[in-house]
Amino acid sequence: MRYLADRVLKVWSRLKPFVSLLMFAVIMFFIARYAMLNWDKLVSNDWQVHWPWLLVSVIAMLVFYTGLAFAWQRLISWNDTGTFVSLLSGLWVWSRSSLARYLPTPIWMTASRVYLTRQLGVSWRYAGLGFVAELVGSLGGAFSVALLSLPVFTEVSILFCVVVVLFVAVLVLPFLYFSLIRFLGYYGLCSRCCFGSLVLWSVQYTFAFIVYGIAHIMILENLGIRVAPYIVIGVSSLAWGVGVLNVLSPGGLGTREVVLIYGLQDYIDPPELLALSIIARLVATFGELLLFVGIYVLSSNFMNFLSMKKNKTGDM
Repeated sequence: MRYLADRVLKVWSRLKPFVSLLMFAVIMFFIARYAMLNWDKLVSNDWQVHWPWLLVSVIAMLVFYTGLAFAWQRLISWNDTGTFVSLLSGLWVWSRSSLARYLPTPIWMTASRVYLTRQLGVSWRYAGLGFVAELVGSLGGAFSVALLSLPVFTEVSILFCVVVVLFVAVLVLPFLYFSLIRFLGYYGLCSRCCFGSLVLWSVQYTFAFIVYGIAHIMILENLGIRVAPYIVIGVSSLAWGVGVLNVLSPGGLGTREVVLIYGLQDYIDPPELLALSIIARLVATFGELLLFVGIYVLSSNFMNFLSMKKNKTGDM
């Protein structure tokens, strides 16, 4: 049985690059075909850029990524060795390693995140656990907020969707996380990981993806389009979650755009949908780079401050 499993893994390791390339090509073909079918409308549209809305969308995306980084730092601070992980160092590790998401296959981001976390003094075991837990938490937050898009697919009220999202974020997901920790025997590992902490952790991710949806609303405002906010927030969160699940696509490239197009096609014309998908990708990338640069500047200034303070103390 083990021999068979090893053979399957070996064959998959050889086929994976080709499968990844094929899937990426299929997704790009769909987007290119969609663009060509609506090319006349796309080029004839009188596009205008409203910079204030675009700026707000970038700020919202920056807040989204900062929220994800802060949730991960909070998770790592529960480490088994009791090592203190400052907010600034945690954000720095998260922002550096997350840029590897744009490389093919998620192994690069996983390896960089675990390696850099280990440099903070966290054990290899908890560094790996932290990455997996972040993936679970972010997917839980994304798909819980995606429930706001239920009116797109079923006849339910928005009030019902809001109640369900709150119920899932505050009770269901924390209970599942808590049960999973106990089942896997990690409860002693996470000495400060009580149920209340998991509730706050789950709510952090939920809030982050609401902000992520708001960034898309601002992009639509920039294009002069208005759609019910809960639909945009729900569909954009669904697109992010599906993009993460497609591990063969770097950074969910193409996958998120396809989900956005299908989810909002009944509310937005094709040219604006294409513009939304392109601008959303650019804004997301710029927001992530902005976080990286901001944390780098803060870290450099903080280290210079400590160095100057140490030199003054030595002179005295």
